[in-house]
Parts: sequence; structure tokens; C-alpha cells
Amino acid sequence: MSISSTSSLSPDPSLAAAASTGTSSAVLASLKSGGSPSPAAPVTGSSTSMNQSDFLLLFTTQLKNQDPTKPTDNTEFVAQLAQFSQLEATTNMSSSLSGLVSAMQSNGLMTASSLIGQSISAPGIPAVLSGSQPVPAAISLPNGASSVQVNIYDALNNLVHSETLGSQPPGDLSYAWDGSTDSGGQAPDGNYQMKVAALAGGISTSPAVTLAAQVAAVSIDPSSKALTLTLKGGTTVPMSSVTSVNN
Repeated sequence: MSISSTSSLSPDPSLAAAASTGTSSAVLASLKSGGSPSPAAPVTGSSTSMNQSDFLLLFTTQLKNQDPTKPTDNTEFVAQLAQFSQLEATTNMSSSLSGLVSAMQSNGLMTASSLIGQSISAPGIPAVLSGSQPVPAAISLPNGASSVQVNIYDALNNLVHSETLGSQPPGDLSYAWDGSTDSGGQAPDGNYQMKVAALAGGISTSPAVTLAAQVAAVSIDPSSKALTLTLKGGTTVPMSSVTSVNN
């Protein structure tokens, strides 16, 4: 609807369309400052999403400046009012969902905090040697193996320990590294990489290795919003990757 200084006001289809579908920031700024949007002035820039206040401003402006001899059609009026109600309901729903997600994250964080100090198992984490305590691992051998080679590497990718195991049946092979080195000494505390090669049917494979580590802290990842565990040694793993909680 066009707002002019003349006594005879005529409806402007551009304002009606703006009220029901969106408007440019220039039109909204003009209305909010008490000005009059000119139908002849070109509107540039991309459309912006309206909030409830913007929609209501355009809606009431249209009603105040309609031609008394040709008032807004009842069907159009009801349709625009319904759009406003839908916008309000959607906004309220979005706010409620955001609050629900935040509450669920807080509840999950409190629940996961019980894992602090506990040992968990997850694939892809380093072998954390601490206090010369054995580092347990589960080596997945779904088809068994005629031979299994376990290699332990330090942070500089130097081979620290190598061990060859005999024939193994299908299933998970339990293994524990006690920190011993090939030179007969004891490896210092720290993070190590455990790599396994298995020979089955004459074919060499690299089976998956699931290691255990102690949980030092629990947090929520700021980007993914997922629960994240910080393990002793500084490695972080998503909560969803944990396969078991150990005694």
C-alpha cells in the first residue's frame, strides 16, 4: 500500500506482497523511521527474512493506509493474518527446540561426567602408557589369522617394541603391552601407536585395533555440539566412538 500526503490513498500491491512474502531492508527502514516508501523508487539488494515485528509493521501499515472505498479483501486479510500466526508459531517452536537441545546437551554432559577417571575403549586412540601399567587392546580377526605381528611406535614413529603372535582363531584377540622395549628396557610414559599386521590365507591385512584409555575430562565440541572425551595423554575422542566402559 502506498503512503502519500494526499487525502486519497490507494492500495499499493507492492506493499501487500511485501507483507505476505517478505520485504527489502530499505522499505522496512523507511517505515520504522516514520518515512514513506515510494513505489517509484527502485528497491535494490536481496530480500531479508522478516521477524514478527517487521511483519506486523507492514501489516498494520497496509491496514492504516487502505482506500476506505476499497478496503482490503476479507480473504486476503485472513490469509495475511494466518501467515502472521504461522510465523509466530514457527518462531516459538524454534525457540522451544533450541532450549530443548541445550537442556539435552547439559543433561548429557552431566551423565558423561561419570566417566571421568574410568577406562574406556575406542578404535583409533593411541596406546597410553602410564605408570608402567599394561596397555590392553582388542585386535579384530573376523577370519582368524595364521600369524599376527604387533608393532609399537613412539611419537617420532620409531619402532619401540615388536612381537609376533602365533595362529589365532576368528574373533577378537586380547593383547596387552606392558611397556617393554626391544632393547630390554622400559618405555617412558606417553602416547604410542599400535599397528598390527595379520596373515590369513596368504593375504596380509591390517586389522582394527581397539585400545583402552582413562578419561580425564568431558566437554561439548563447540562446532559439532557433540559430547567429547579428553583422554589421559591429551587425545580427544567423540563419545559416540566409545565401544565399552571397562572396570
